[in-house]
Amino acid sequence: MWAAQVRETLIYKAPSISRMCGKPSRPTDNDILTGLSPEEVHRQADNIYSMIINIDPVCEAYLLCKYFNDPDHVSRIVSRVHLHLTDRSRDLTMLILAYVGARIGGREITHRMIRESLCCHNASAADYRKIVYSIMDKLHSQSIDIIERKMIDAGLVGKW
Repeated sequence: MWAAQVRETLIYKAPSISRMCGKPSRPTDNDILTGLSPEEVHRQADNIYSMIINIDPVCEAYLLCKYFNDPDHVSRIVSRVHLHLTDRSRDLTMLILAYVGARIGGREITHRMIRESLCCHNASAADYRKIVYSIMDKLHSQSIDIIERKMIDAGLVGKW
């Protein structure tokens, strides 16, 4: 998500050789950001972040884990996923972290790590992954729909 990337970068406007030569700067992917100063872009990212903070707690946790690399909120997601499962004894944290693209020790989460955290065989781990990823896909859609509606209402993005 764009807001997460912007919040992570410093506001620094380096001299540009292209600008000194009169060449146009590279276009932005987001037309709304055209002509904004770096400070205004950061304020816009902060506005989006504050919108995320004020939505359903599980959707908030998902967006923060997925796009802001903040795995501290994963327990809320685990609780929601457990509501959809009959076997609630397994620790799904590693599986959910793998879904959101988290890294452990700078490495991607492997199937073996997931299998070991679930304490089960390969086939069972694959079954858990399929079920949990299906639930997470629904949570992803719900979270994106909620934040998109808030952004449309705020005039940050246009209606399709």
